[in-house]
Amino acid sequence: MNCVYQVIARRGERLGIKLHPHMFRHTFAHRWLDAGGAEGDLMELTGWDSPQMLRHYGASARAARARRAYDRVDVMGGT
Repeated sequence: MNCVYQVIARRGERLGIKLHPHMFRHTFAHRWLDAGGAEGDLMELTGWDSPQMLRHYGASARAARARRAYDRVDVMGGT
């Protein structure tokens, strides 16, 4: 284990939660996409060369984003 992982994991233990560095990447990706950020920009910001990384990190909250998008999009013509 590297030092960053250990520091974050120990801090999580003290808080009584399971915490690891990749949770921050998942959260960042989710919030970026949920706010309407472009996938290509997210890939650039995170240094991902492969769309597979985008799918991996974006998948953790894909269903929640889809539900919010459904609520925002007026598919029935104004109710």
